[in-house]
Amino acid sequence: MNKPNENGGGRRRSTMSFRVSKSQRKKIEKLAGQCGMNRSEYLLSRAYGYKPKARLTPAQTAVRDQLIIARSDYAKYTSMLNAMPQAERMAMFRNQPWMTETLWRLGRMAELVTDIINRHFSQNRVPGALSETDKEQKPSW
Repeated sequence: MNKPNENGGGRRRSTMSFRVSKSQRKKIEKLAGQCGMNRSEYLLSRAYGYKPKARLTPAQTAVRDQLIIARSDYAKYTSMLNAMPQAERMAMFRNQPWMTETLWRLGRMAELVTDIINRHFSQNRVPGALSETDKEQKPSW
């Protein structure tokens, strides 16, 4: 518990104690565990109005892994098509406007998948004070 906090780097040296029922304790421990946090970190986060993200379930992890593979494939296809000479691309697709639109869509899709993946890899943190970065962000799509 001697970790620096995020509001100036000071250390937490004060202790708080309070009583809860067994069911309340189980609920707090369950919610904290789902977020990959201990009770203290979870309650402190909630006290500052921050709602920690739950960690991924095994099914969600499998989907995330598939998104990583899809993003990689999109990036490879986009790079491959961008590297082709224009004449070769035109011969391949026979429609330059369609190809340009397709490349743009592939790039945009790769950005969205990257955004989703980055959100799930980010760690929960215990905010020292509520700031703009502590508020939940809405998806950009």
